[in-house]
Amino acid sequence: MFSRECGKIFQQQSFGSLINISSIYGVVAPDHRIYKNQSFNTFPAYSASKFGLIGLTKWLSTLWAQNNIRVNSVSPGGVFNNHNKKFKKKYSLRVPMSRMANKNDINGILLYLLSDNSSYCT
Repeated sequence: MFSRECGKIFQQQSFGSLINISSIYGVVAPDHRIYKNQSFNTFPAYSASKFGLIGLTKWLSTLWAQNNIRVNSVSPGGVFNNHNKKFKKKYSLRVPMSRMANKNDINGILLYLLSDNSSYCT
């Protein structure tokens, strides 16, 4: 519904940039071993919804491109949010940079995708 309403506004002005926030779990399956003995877990609806958001992004990007409307998605990995040390360590072992993201790590890509510097990215 959010995309539909943004699309209405963008089509009236003949330009726009919509960025959907997906997740690494919309691209790859979670490693369930890192959730073992944690007070939280991953669940299938999360991955399914994030995968679906990527599909919607691709579909809209080809539909709205002719109207100079860019549609992109960002799929960050795990963002640290007071996770316990055991989880943080297990998760970080799966990441090339050996750490979880912090809440500001995707700001640069968002600014890029909203700017004219990304005028050819969809």
